[in-house]
Amino acid sequence: MERAQPTRALKEYFIPTLSNTPSCIVLPEVEGNSFELKSRMIHLLPSFYGKSNEDPNTHILEFFDICGTIKILNVYEEVVRLKLFPFSLKDRAKAWLHSLLAESINS
Repeated sequence: MERAQPTRALKEYFIPTLSNTPSCIVLPEVEGNSFELKSRMIHLLPSFYGKSNEDPNTHILEFFDICGTIKILNVYEEVVRLKLFPFSLKDRAKAWLHSLLAESINS
């Protein structure tokens, strides 16, 4: 016997539902204490919008240069890069990142 779906008001169909979809980025385990990325670090990052006149390789080089200046005790540089990378993407590039399969990026 099938269970009937609960009746919903029409306006409820226009309210987005949040899901716990896993991120496409897998973070390695961090030894020691947890760490915090300061908002000033995020503001230093270059922005990539995914426009046809932007060079993704240049963006990655600039991103690596800036991440290389951020040092956190007992945290590998790769972890910092993985945490910060989504903040460097905007618009179409951010949409692309969110379209990737869950847990498909690990380095």
